[in-house]
Amino acid sequence: MCVPCEAVCSHELLTCGSTATRPRRRVILRVLRNEIYARHGRIFTSPDIIRIFDSVPWYKPKPEFNESDLNDIEKKNVNFILDFEKKKGWN
Repeated sequence: MCVPCEAVCSHELLTCGSTATRPRRRVILRVLRNEIYARHGRIFTSPDIIRIFDSVPWYKPKPEFNESDLNDIEKKNVNFILDFEKKKGWN
């Protein structure tokens, strides 16, 4: 279920076109948004997100995770996804 997004989410800005054509968009966007955090070791509290990222070998939880660990593109992509989710009434 976890679709690696490091190449895209860490180095390229997302656009409406890059999110609009994906099947099961709501779930995928939630995982995509959280994968940005997971790649920096954020510790999750939601059981479904924990299950997803505990199943991939690259996820290493870091108690010292901080939002400042994200680069500018990652921050913009997280905000883009959050805004899209809010417009759809998904969160």
